[in-house]
Amino acid sequence: MDTSVFYGLDVQLLGCGRTNNVEYTWRVQTTEARVLHHSECGHRASQIEGVLLYVSVNYICSSRTPYAQLTNGDNGGPLLYNGAIVGINLGVSPPYHGTFHPNKVNIHLYLYLYRIFINHIIENDG
Repeated sequence: MDTSVFYGLDVQLLGCGRTNNVEYTWRVQTTEARVLHHSECGHRASQIEGVLLYVSVNYICSSRTPYAQLTNGDNGGPLLYNGAIVGINLGVSPPYHGTFHPNKVNIHLYLYLYRIFINHIIENDG
């Protein structure tokens, strides 16, 4: 199953990163975002950087209006769809350089690609 099954769907991001008022929190924060098609994801990131950027289909790309973006502290947090963990938060594209930009996109590692490894670890070390 590839990431295209999520295009246009709403997902839930969880993390403990910086809030809009520049505070870090120990409480898990959550927000919803919509999964973008990879071509739209790459296009938006490329427009900001002024160079062609490519986002692999091994990643899930999300965005929200008004914007909600991953920051330090959110990395490694879960990405949920219908209550199931489908990804892991990695960061934003283009990379975070100290400022938000409303068109930056959130990047998540797609866990389905690692399911055999994860299941093996759970079954043998669980």
